[in-house]
Amino acid sequence: MLPILYQDASCLVINKPRGMTVHPAEQTKGEVTLIEKLREELNDKNLELVHRLDKETTGCLLIAKNTEALAYLKKQFKDRTVKKIYLAIVAGIPKEKKAMIDSPIGRSLVNRVKMSLFKTGKSREAVTMYEVLDSTDDSALLRCEIKTGRTHQIRVHLASIGHPVLGDETYGTSASQTISEKYGVKTMQLHAWRLEFVSPDTQKDAQVEAPVWDGFCGDGESLTLI
Repeated sequence: MLPILYQDASCLVINKPRGMTVHPAEQTKGEVTLIEKLREELNDKNLELVHRLDKETTGCLLIAKNTEALAYLKKQFKDRTVKKIYLAIVAGIPKEKKAMIDSPIGRSLVNRVKMSLFKTGKSREAVTMYEVLDSTDDSALLRCEIKTGRTHQIRVHLASIGHPVLGDETYGTSASQTISEKYGVKTMQLHAWRLEFVSPDTQKDAQVEAPVWDGFCGDGESLTLI
């Protein structure tokens, strides 16, 4: 069963596991996606994703139970009133312990699989706030709050300042790969930690926190940042 962190009459939040695609697409043929699995588990075909997380990203994922709730929640994302906080373990230690990255992101014209700040088609505003919570001599744990929700936003922004997320095969570097191997990192170290929104059902603030999974911070022995 997919772990449910919050639920009311209009919506629910699950703790998304790593390695699972959230929504059916051309490239997911033959793969059971998260929304399909959830609909089957809860026997509810009306469930709809309010937002998305990358396949290897874990943590808070918001699901609407009906079309009215979906519209209500999507408007909050559009109006940027939803608070989205992530934890990321990156290669190296940012010089600025707290900073804002304000750089538009678009689909790369060089590699259509990737997003980029340069040589893109149409770029869109993207803002990420980060704060260093802890560090070793060659890596750091960051608290990231995104003001926008662009594809791969945190991954692209952190890589752009020279600190790619450990375990990120798409935006990583040879240096970040070496650090990942040093600490036994097997998958991307990015976790949707907190989600705050107004419930369509209760009309009150819902604050949901997803515990990190075993394996976040590498093998749990040599990289102890949580």
